[in-house]
This record gives sequence, structure tokens and C-alpha cells, in this order.
Amino acid sequence: MMVGTAFVARRRGLPRHNERAEVNKIVSSFTDAFPALLTPVVLLGGMFLGFFGPTEAAAVTCAYILLVNIFWYRVFEFDYIWNAGMETVKTTGTIIIILAAAGLFSWVIAAENVDSLFASYLFSISENPIIVLLLVNLLLILLGLFLEPIAAMIMSIPIVVPPLVEVGHDPVHIGVIVVFNLMVGLLTPPLGLSIFLSADIANTSIEKVIKELKVYYVILLIVLLLITFIPTISLLLPRLAMA
Repeated sequence: MMVGTAFVARRRGLPRHNERAEVNKIVSSFTDAFPALLTPVVLLGGMFLGFFGPTEAAAVTCAYILLVNIFWYRVFEFDYIWNAGMETVKTTGTIIIILAAAGLFSWVIAAENVDSLFASYLFSISENPIIVLLLVNLLLILLGLFLEPIAAMIMSIPIVVPPLVEVGHDPVHIGVIVVFNLMVGLLTPPLGLSIFLSADIANTSIEKVIKELKVYYVILLIVLLLITFIPTISLLLPRLAMA
């Protein structure tokens, strides 16, 4: 993605800063940002050390950010916090409705043995592992276009993973393929939550954001194919960890 950004910037002749930051400015900026940079450490460290689970991690992280803003950056605006809370409630309510429907759909899939039927249909099209993986990627991308990632995972994993694992694919490899496909879905219309967020941050139209994403779509597609057909990319770190 960074290479793609550099390519676009050079091709368009976008302005650049030739002046390098001085060491004292770098140190000063790092010191000022250090409490904020600790946020992922608090989030992941707390979960890995067993202090809290994924659900509690969100609340702990919000509390940490709030304390950092108040006591370190001396920023506290009640209206901003209230508006952020209201937006969170709206977003969470929408996602919960989707998850509820997806949960019901997953139950129907399990009750009707859809995973076995899907596996039979998938392998009736082709037993070639390359074709099968391409079809799985196509299914996941289509789901990502119209569903929120968690809902899409709830709906797709019971269908996609069992037949692939049954024929010898590593579950970790399949997990990476699923997550990457749904991440791409966040950048593709019509749902594309990241597109709406990016447009809001940049104060521009969604159409312009999508237009600028064309190069990145090509890059993401290439990476998806590499991840799909070169399992070592996904499995190297887990294998090293288990060695």
C-alpha cells in the first residue's frame, strides 16, 4: 500500500517536504504522543495477560483514552463526549440488529446442514483446489460488499471453513483469507464503512474517495491472490511460534 501511495504521489507530482525534522523535534513529538501510542499496548497487553477479555477491552481502552485526554493533553469537552456516545449507540444498535439476524441465519444453516450441502456443491463444480479457493474468495468478497464484517463472518465461516479444512487446508490460512476478504469489503461500496469514514475525515465526497481507491483495489487483489495461493505467508509466524 505504501508503494502504491509513493507511485501515485510521484506520478502526479504531489508536493513533498524536503526539510527533514530535527532530532529535538522528533523527541518532543514522540514524548507528547507517547501516552496515546500506549493505547494498543494497554488494549492487547491487557487481553494477553488475562486482565480482561475482548469485550471489557473496549471499555478499558475508552477509559484510558479519556484519562489521557483529561490529565495529559488537558482536553475535556463534554459536548464532544456526549455526541461521540450518541453516535456509538446508533452504530452499535445497527450492528446488533445485523448480528441478531446473522445469528439466526447461522442457526438455520446449522439446523439445515447447509455447510455439507455447500461443500458438496462447491466440490461438484471443481475439485481443483485453485478453483475452489477462487470460488470461496468470490463468495467472501460478495458478502463483504453488503454485510458488516462480523455479521459476514458469522454467516460465512460455518459454510466455508469446514469443507476446506476437511480437504486439508490449514484453519489459520483460511482464517486469514476470510479476514482479508472482509477487510476489502470495508473499502468497497455499497456498504464500505471505511469509505464513509474516510470521506468524513477528509471532508470530501464518497465518489472522490472511491475514484482514488482504484490503484489500491488492484494492490489488494494481488495481495489477496498471494495470501490465497502461498499459504506460507499466513502460516510462517504461527509455525515459528510453535517451533
